[in-house]
Amino acid sequence: PFVGFWQYKETYKNPLPTPSGKRYWHGTSFEAAQLIMARGFKKSGTARNFWKGLFGKGVYVGELGKAVHYMKMPNKSALIECRVIAEITPVQMARGEHKDVEAIEAPAGHDTGTMKLQRGEICVYDNRKVIPVRIHIYEWRSSNVGH
Repeated sequence: PFVGFWQYKETYKNPLPTPSGKRYWHGTSFEAAQLIMARGFKKSGTARNFWKGLFGKGVYVGELGKAVHYMKMPNKSALIECRVIAEITPVQMARGEHKDVEAIEAPAGHDTGTMKLQRGEICVYDNRKVIPVRIHIYEWRSSNVGH
């Protein structure tokens, strides 16, 4: 098990103007964060991003506390601060509907999906509606607890 803490290193800001929209976070590796800042978010469940999420194909963002769980150990990691310029509409999905996540697409008339069981996280089905604003870089520091 990893015992330690994340130490803040630096922040990179997107040179483009910050759009209005609700602020969310995305935790990932430093390398992936650099690609996201340069090219934008890609949907999960596609050929370039094979991970299939609980809500289907889309960009997964959340509250800060949720995003921290997706930071990658043990080296450099990143929290991407982003703006979602889509209408956030709760979409209730039953647990049984997630057996074949590839079949889940955006419900008619919805830009995002949320689920009561996954508080603090949303899926934005249109990746163009998630704009990376800043990358906050962290480095994992091991603790010598008990040594």
